[in-house]
Amino acid sequence: MYISSDFRRMPTDLFRRWTIALLFWSWLSVLFDGSNIGALAKSTIHHENDDTLYRPGASFTDQVSFDNYSLSLRGQRIFLHSGEFHTFRLPVPSLWPDILQKVKASGLNAVSVYVHMGLLNPSRGVVDFDGFRVLKPLYEAALEAGIWIALCPETSAGDIAHWATSEVAGMLRTSTPDWREAWMDYILGIIKETTPYQITEGGPVIAIQIDNEFTQSVGGEYFAELEEVYQNSSIVLPLTYNDPGQGRNFVNGTSAVDLYELDSYPQGFDCSHPLDWQAVPLDYHQYHEEVNPSQPWYFPEFQGGAVDGWGPAAPAILGYSSCAVLTGTDFMSVFYLQLWASNAKLFSYYMLYGFVYTSYDYGASLKRQGLFVRSSPEFYKTDWIADSSTGLSILSSDTVFATYLLNPDTQSGFYIVRHNDSTSTDITDFKINVATAEGDLQIPIVASAVILGGRQSKVIVTNYAFGSSQLLDILFIYGDTSQEHEIALLLTGRAFRKNYDISSFRAMLTPSCVITIFSFPTLVLFADSDTVATFWAPSIIVGGPYLVHLASISGTELALKGDLNASTPLTIIAPAVVSSVTWNGAALSVNVSSSLTAIGGLVGELSLSSASVDIAVAPTLEGWKFDDGSFVVANHTTTNIPRKPYYSDGTILYGCDYGFCENVQSLNLSINGGSAFAASVWLNNVFLKTSYGNSTNNINILEETDAVFTFPEGAVLHGDNVITIVQDNMGLNETSGTNPDSSKSPRGIRGFQLNSSKFTQWRVQGKIGGYTDYTRGVFNEGGLYGERKGWHLPGFDTSSWEALASFVRTFDLHIPEGFDPLGQTYRAYLFVNGWMMSKRIGKPRVNWTPQAKFPVHQGILDYSGTNTVAVALWAMEANATIAPDLQLSGLDGIVTNNPRWSPAGRV
Repeated sequence: MYISSDFRRMPTDLFRRWTIALLFWSWLSVLFDGSNIGALAKSTIHHENDDTLYRPGASFTDQVSFDNYSLSLRGQRIFLHSGEFHTFRLPVPSLWPDILQKVKASGLNAVSVYVHMGLLNPSRGVVDFDGFRVLKPLYEAALEAGIWIALCPETSAGDIAHWATSEVAGMLRTSTPDWREAWMDYILGIIKETTPYQITEGGPVIAIQIDNEFTQSVGGEYFAELEEVYQNSSIVLPLTYNDPGQGRNFVNGTSAVDLYELDSYPQGFDCSHPLDWQAVPLDYHQYHEEVNPSQPWYFPEFQGGAVDGWGPAAPAILGYSSCAVLTGTDFMSVFYLQLWASNAKLFSYYMLYGFVYTSYDYGASLKRQGLFVRSSPEFYKTDWIADSSTGLSILSSDTVFATYLLNPDTQSGFYIVRHNDSTSTDITDFKINVATAEGDLQIPIVASAVILGGRQSKVIVTNYAFGSSQLLDILFIYGDTSQEHEIALLLTGRAFRKNYDISSFRAMLTPSCVITIFSFPTLVLFADSDTVATFWAPSIIVGGPYLVHLASISGTELALKGDLNASTPLTIIAPAVVSSVTWNGAALSVNVSSSLTAIGGLVGELSLSSASVDIAVAPTLEGWKFDDGSFVVANHTTTNIPRKPYYSDGTILYGCDYGFCENVQSLNLSINGGSAFAASVWLNNVFLKTSYGNSTNNINILEETDAVFTFPEGAVLHGDNVITIVQDNMGLNETSGTNPDSSKSPRGIRGFQLNSSKFTQWRVQGKIGGYTDYTRGVFNEGGLYGERKGWHLPGFDTSSWEALASFVRTFDLHIPEGFDPLGQTYRAYLFVNGWMMSKRIGKPRVNWTPQAKFPVHQGILDYSGTNTVAVALWAMEANATIAPDLQLSGLDGIVTNNPRWSPAGRV
C-alpha cells in the first residue's frame, strides 16, 4: 500500500517525507480508524451539498437525496453500509438494542429490516403490532445506537399472510380488487407505525422497499397502486425495489421506483463443497451504467452467508461450519471488494443477524472493512476510471486484475487488486504503477513486491488524506504476517523530533504485536490481522475484548460496555484526562503506559468469570392418546388454490381451505407439504409407512409425493375403518418466475383413492382455531394434538399424567447476570416456555436437518425462575426407538413475556 497524507490544518514548521518499508509476514491493508481522541473524527474532506442530487419530481423529502455516486442524508454524503436484521426471529424486543449496538461496533451504519406480513396480519382485517411484532422499540433502539433503517414491509411469499393464499380468488401481487383489499390494512398499519420515525421527524427510517423480487411485466399496475398509497400518505421517504437478477424491473415507465436495487448471491450455496468457488461477477459496473447511471449503485441483498440445506446433499458431516468456509473471510475479501470495484456505495449483507444459527461468526473481516469505510469519506464519491478488462495497464503481472477508482474532488485514488482468476489459491507478487501527488510511481519502492495471497483482494490507496489533526489522528494499519509491505506518508506539521533524520526504516512484526511508528501528533500503528481484529473504535481505541459496543467519557472516567469470550489483556488509547475505567459498570484496575503513544495509554486485564449452569436432562417419552371427535368435517368441494386435486370424490383436502393455514388392500395418496416434508399414515391403529419429500438444498427438490400404502393382513376391520394421516407443512412457496399465484401452495392431500372402495367421510385438524396465543403469534403453534391442548405452555397441569408424565418438564434455572447462552441441543419439535424454538428432522439419506444446536435467548428462558420445556416426538418408522438427549449449555434488563396456560380457546 502506498499512502500520501497531508495534514492541511497544521502549521508548517517542518516538511519531511517518510518512506517506510515494513518487512512483515503481513498484508498492509487499509485505514483502520481515523477517529480523534475524545471526539468523533471530523474529516478534512467536506461532505458536499450537491444541487444535482437526484430527487425525481420531489416525491420524497430533501433530507434524503442521492446522485450517481452515493446517498446523502440531511446534506451529508454517506456510504450506506448495512446488514439484514429480522426482528421476528428474535422475539425479545429487549435484546434488539444489543444487536444494533453490535452492528454499529462492526463499522456498519444501517440495517435492512423485513417486516413479516404473515405475523402482523394473521387474519383478514386484523393488523397486530403488539408483543414482538412491535416496531417502535426497534426504531428507538436504532436511534440510540445511531443506525439508519431501510424498511422492507414486503408482501411477497414467504412472508405473505397465509390466509390470503386461499381466501383471495384473484391473482396475488397483481391489481385484482380482492388482493388490493387483502394488503391494504397491512400497508396502512406500516405507514401509521413508521410515520413518526422517519428521518424528517428525527427518526432512523430513510427508505421503504415497496415489494421484493418481482417482475414489472406482471406487477406493474400492482406496484403503481402500492406507490399511490404511500405517496398519498404521511410517508415522505424514497421508495425502492429489489431486483432478484439483472432484469431491469421498475427502473423506468409505469410504477418505476425512486431508487433501483439489485440482489446478488454470487457464491451460491453448495456448503457440501466449501472450497469450490464461483468466479466474481465482472459486469456489475457495466450493468449499472446501462440501467440506472443517474442513481447510486445499491445492493440491498448481497450474500452474507449460505443456506445449509436439508436433504441428501446437505453437509451433515461437515455441519454449518462448512458454510462459514464457503462465505468466510476469503469470500469477504474477494467478493466484497469486488462490490467496491464496481463503485457500489450502498449495500446490505444478507443475513447479518438471523438468530437461527450460533455459528454465523466470521465478522472480523467485515469489521475491518466497515471501519475503513466509516473512516474514509474520500471513498464515498469516486469515479470508475478503468479496470484490467478495459485497458488499464498498470501491473507487472498478467495474473493480477486491477480496478482504478478516483475521487474527482480530492484526486484520492483507490486501486483494488485481486487475481485475474478470482478463484485462484496461488500466491502472486507484482508491482503497480500509480498516480500520486509526487508524480507517477511504480510501487513498492523499497520492498521487493506487493504480495497477493490466494483468494485475497487488496486496496492500494494514493493521495489519501486521513484525520483532522485537532487532537490526535490515528492510522492503524494491519495485515497478514506472511507478506512484505510498504507505506509512504507525506507529513506537514511542527517538528516533534528535530534530530530524527532518516528516510526509511524496517520493522519485523510478530503475531500479537503492535508496533508504533509515529506517536505524536499522528499515531501510526501496525499489527497483524489477528491482533487488529481484537481492536475496536467506538470513538476511542480499545484492544483486547471480544466486542466493544459502547464507550463514553464522563469527567475522568471512561465507561466501556461489551462482551468477553475469554480473559484478555486490555489496551486503551484515550484522552490524557482519563484516569479510571469501568467495564459493564464494574471498576477496572488500569495503569498508564507509554509503550504505544507519547501521550500515554491505559493497560489492564479483563477477566472472564466462571460459573456453572445446571444441566436440564429430558427424560424418556412414552405413551400418548388421540381422539378425532373434535376434528372439522372436511366437506369443501371448491378452492381458490389454482392447483386442483388430481383424483378424489370431489372433497378438497387442502389445509388452508379449512382455516388451518398451515375392503380394501391399499390406499393411493398424493400429498403436498413442501420441500423436505413428511406424512405418516395409519390404518386404524396400524402404522403403514411415511412418505417423504426431499431436500431444500436445490438438488432433487420434491415437495409432493404420490405413494401407495398397502394394508397389512388383518388390518382392515369389519365395519368402520379409519385412515389417519399426520402431515408436516413446511410453509408456502415464494413467487416463482412471473406467476405470483405460485404462492398459493396446495398443502394437503391432492389425491386419495382406495383400490376397491370409497371413503364415507373425511375430518381434518390443524392448529387451534381463532388466534388463541396473541403473544407468541400465529406461526408459533401447529396442529399437533398437544399443541391444540396447550401441553407446551407453562402452567399446564400434568400431575394426572401417568403415561405422559415426562412429556413436559419444568426446571429451575440460575444463570449469573452477564452471561449469554451459547446454544442448546434438541431433537424433533422443542417448545421452551410455550415458544416453538426448533425443528430437528433426522432421517438418513432422505431429508435430515444438519442443525442440532438452537439458541434460546434470555427473555424466552427465564434466567431467574422456573422454565417449561416440551418436546413433541414423531416416530416416522415402525419399531423406532427415539430417546432425546437435551442439554442446556452455557443480561440485565431483559423482559420475559411467556403467558401461562389457559383453557380458553383450547379443545
